[in-house]
Amino acid sequence: MAAFWNQLKDKIFGKRLQFAVGYQLPGEMNRYDMVDLIGQYRKYVSEVFFAMPGDASGRVPVGSRKGMATEEAKERLFADLDRLNAMGLPGVILFNSSCYGSGYGSGELLTHVRQGIEEAGKHIRLRAATVISLPVAAEIKASFPEIKIRSSINMHIGTIPQMELASNYFDGYYLNRDYNRDLDHIRSVRAWCDEHGKSLHMLANSGCIYQCPHHHYHENVVAHIDEIVSKESAYKGTLAPCFRMLTDPSVQYWVLRNTWIRPEDIRHYVDLFDTIKLATRESAEPEYVLLAYTMEKWPANLLDILEPGHANVEGMPFIANARFPEDWFEHTTHCGHHCDTCGYCKTVFEKVARTQQGFSMLS
Repeated sequence: MAAFWNQLKDKIFGKRLQFAVGYQLPGEMNRYDMVDLIGQYRKYVSEVFFAMPGDASGRVPVGSRKGMATEEAKERLFADLDRLNAMGLPGVILFNSSCYGSGYGSGELLTHVRQGIEEAGKHIRLRAATVISLPVAAEIKASFPEIKIRSSINMHIGTIPQMELASNYFDGYYLNRDYNRDLDHIRSVRAWCDEHGKSLHMLANSGCIYQCPHHHYHENVVAHIDEIVSKESAYKGTLAPCFRMLTDPSVQYWVLRNTWIRPEDIRHYVDLFDTIKLATRESAEPEYVLLAYTMEKWPANLLDILEPGHANVEGMPFIANARFPEDWFEHTTHCGHHCDTCGYCKTVFEKVARTQQGFSMLS
């Protein structure tokens, strides 16, 4: 059914959406073999992004959840990169940790980066590297001029002055997700990028809270989770501020104020970005994500296709994506995100939120 719909959609709408998809080891977060899954959606996937095992990259290190040694995880990753390469897919390697501690800019770190690129490059053509560290960006540009350097979305670069300040280091930018619903702003940034020979990329399904003040903190917690859990903690409760906050029913409607784009609206962005990134590195159901965004339709719980999704927050209702009002896209892309004075999202939340127990997609 999905294949039929996609073929029909291509004939009707013409230009096909192209997505960047995040890699995860088979069985690490779910039941899927990620390469097999990507193969099923190959014509909609333009590149695959991945981090090297053992590296902090704003997510739990590859192989960590399976208790795999770094070399064992590398062996499986490289085998999968070989398979992706055989499909003709390029790779985007991530060196996007925001915390290298005392090793920041050290010869040891830069050697580690070069070795990672050399190792991965034996198994897949590397199109780009996504980084935060300016010394890392400079090192890759000098040592591997054929690899494009992109700013990580976790740099929160979203304005033309920011892009100008970083232009000597980066060939492209992942737009600060907080601007995802401001089409006029995106068009102005796109024009600047075109004029200056820079690429522009977006993350479509982030579940992060809009303008979250804890974002950098949370990314560091996740990246260093192995070290954290190895120590006895005096802090009780989750270390994720958003998961803790959203247990309060009075603020749960905030999940609608965020930066995600519904699959039904993703086509509005196809001419504004070079690639549309789908967060799947830690998704429990990456097939849901790929199915929803390639079909441009999702009839179930919206939270299930976001990362983080917050669907498992205690007391969080089912967000019925099919029940969103027809004016959702038009309203939220022209509202100016004046959340302190606007009650639109709260009103919509009351229409789309359903209790998890006994929920029917037809209700």
